[in-house]
This record gives sequence, C-alpha cells and structure tokens, in this order.
Amino acid sequence: MKQGLVIQSECKSKTIKSTLHSTVLCTTLFLTATIPSPYYSAIFFILLLAYIGSYNVKIDNEFRYVLNPLIGMILCGAFFCINNDLYDSIKDVWYAAKALMCLLMGYYLGRKITNQHIFFNIFIYISSVLSLVYLSTLFIAEGQLDLESVSAIGGMPIFVAIAIPLLLFSNTGFVFKGNQVLRLLIILTISVAFIFSYSRTGIVALIIFVASGMGLFSNLRKVLYLLILATFLFFAISNYLPQIEVGNISFFGKLQNSLVELSFNDGSDRVEMIRNWRGFEAYRAFIGFEDATLLQQVFGQGWGANVDLGFSVEMSKDMNYQYLPILHNGYMHILTKYGLIGLGLYVLFLWRVIHKNSNIAIAFSFLRVEWLILGIGYILVYTTLVISGIFNKSGLDSILILLGFAYGTTSFARLSKPALKKNV
Repeated sequence: MKQGLVIQSECKSKTIKSTLHSTVLCTTLFLTATIPSPYYSAIFFILLLAYIGSYNVKIDNEFRYVLNPLIGMILCGAFFCINNDLYDSIKDVWYAAKALMCLLMGYYLGRKITNQHIFFNIFIYISSVLSLVYLSTLFIAEGQLDLESVSAIGGMPIFVAIAIPLLLFSNTGFVFKGNQVLRLLIILTISVAFIFSYSRTGIVALIIFVASGMGLFSNLRKVLYLLILATFLFFAISNYLPQIEVGNISFFGKLQNSLVELSFNDGSDRVEMIRNWRGFEAYRAFIGFEDATLLQQVFGQGWGANVDLGFSVEMSKDMNYQYLPILHNGYMHILTKYGLIGLGLYVLFLWRVIHKNSNIAIAFSFLRVEWLILGIGYILVYTTLVISGIFNKSGLDSILILLGFAYGTTSFARLSKPALKKNV
C-alpha cells in the first residue's frame, strides 16, 4: 500500500514538473511569434543559463553529432572579420549565436519534459490561439484579403503548421485531450489561417510537415519521387497563373514567379531585377565570391561581410540599398561569410538532421519524433534557399527550438527506457 502511494506521488510530481517545463517551452515559442527578436533573445539567454545552472544535463553524442558541423561553420566567420565593419560583424555573431541558443534551449527543455503528450497538448492550444489572433486581425482590423494588407500584419508562425499532422495522424503517437469536434475546429482554424497568410514559405512548410507526418519522408527515394512530382505539378499549373507585375503584385503572381526568382539575375534590366530580387542578390553574391581571394573563398569573407550590389538600388522612397548584410538565399549568404568550408559544413549539418534521426518507438509516455526531425530538416533545406534559413531574423527561431526539443526528448527517452522497463 505504501509503495503504491509512493509511486502515485512520484507520478504526480513528474506530471507537475513536466507540465511546468512544457509551459515554459510553449511560452518561448509564443514569444518568438509576438515580440521582437532582440527582446526574446535576451529572455532566452537568461532562461538557458538558468537551465544549464540548475540541472546537471550533458549534451549527448547524437545531438553533438548534429551541432558540431554548425559550430564549425560559424567559427569560419572569425577568419577575416577583422576586415569588416564592427557593427555588421557583431550582428552576424548575434544571428549565429541566436540560432545555437535556440537549439540548445530546446534541447535542455526537451530533456526535462518527461511526458511529451502534455507538451504537445499545450502546443496545440497555443497554435490555435495564434491562428485565431491572426484571423481576427486580418478580418476585423484590416477588413480586406489582399497581399498588401496581409503583409502589413505579419505572417503566420511556421511552427504552428506542426499542429496539423499531430491532430491528423495517429502514427505520431500523440493523444489529443479533446473531442473530435474540437479537433476538427482547430484543424480548420489553422488551415484557414495559413491559406489567408498568402505566404509561400508558410504554405510550403505546412505541406512539408503534413507529408512528414504521413511518413512520406521515411527514405530518400520517396523524397526524390515527391520532389519530381511536385515540380511537375508546379509547371503544370504555373502557366495558368497570372504573371507578376511590378507595382501590382498578387499572391498568385508571386507563386507563378517562384522558380524564376531562384535563378541568377544580373540586374541589367531594372524591371526584371525588381521582379526577381532574390536572383539578383544571389548573382551579386556569386560575383563577390569570384572576386575574393582564394583564402576568402575557402574560409569566407568573415562576420560582417556585405554583398555589393554594384550600384545603389532604390526599391522605394524608404528603401535604398547598395550593400546587403544578409541575403534571401541562405546558401549564398553562407558562401559569402563562411566560404566553401562553411557551406560544406552547413550542408553536412542538414544531412545529419535528415539522414540520421532518432527512431524512438511509442512506449510509455514517449512519442515518435523522427517525423518531426525529418520535417524540420527539410524545412531548413527549403527556407535556407528562400528566406536565409537559420540566419533569418526571427522566422526560424521557433523551428530551431523544436528541433532541439526533438533531440532532447529522444535523449531522455533513451536514458529512461531501461529504467522504465525494469519497473514494469
């Protein structure tokens, strides 16, 4: 009898602690979607120090295996940073440090959450609230559904898309604490919010997470087939979408122009340059890479390096550029600042996330998170191409937190499963 009461008391204590840590983790995700990145970065730094100081949690080999290439890439930025502007160098260090901090914070929180069902249930409701707030702002405050008004509001946080596969697919192992009507309402709310976000990145992220939750990324051959199919379908419908016009940009016009934006553009035609700005940035970055010394090509031009556009470009009355500190194309961004070695290490980081991910079977309170790791891996591959990936000002911070959480929770599961089996 006494032993039963002790076990019951221990379980209750673990549930309370898990709820507390889950609430902290969901709060960090909420902050990335609601306040500017410098503010939540300061909060995260204090929070990370508190967790490192309070808990004797060591980083395991699996997470180190993923982190090491990323750390090596970032350190390449130190080689030639002395040649660059101090303020720009400090900003680059901050972007890099913020990415590592988000990964580490997610990992430490994941190691302390003993019941992932609690976390994901809180996560579902946080995602629902953010979706409702977005839709309310869109329909009530703006009162119109065009690209310009939506851009003024700000987009949907990418991490909210993870709620859809959690609610749709049982193979994730997640158990939703709510009835079927509520489940459907949440799915509908989040889906509508993403549709009316008019964000290509957000909608692609939603598709990637759903595909990952369905198990379509279980091997690279499947991924290749899906990529070929998606490319074929895109070309099949793109001809029927309206062409993009400078000064009159629509969502479908941007969608039709998506692949063209990723190709190099030399800027000889101003209209084409503005229309395909990402391609122009990438082209100028490549020119800068060609003009660099051999050592700079290998190790990068360092933290603080900018891409020279060759001439001043007036995008609008308030936007006039010649030197860009960050690019939409994250691969060219890395090539500029961190060189060929840095780019190679970053690709290795992505490969390790995608190719070697944890496979924790559903047991006790542990969920399968390999689908989440895979989905995040492919999100990083895609977003690095279009919105600078981990070096984005704030859009990917929540995703990095969740990636760290996924590795942290699998690490905890591996350590706990032998003990749990012994007690059963």
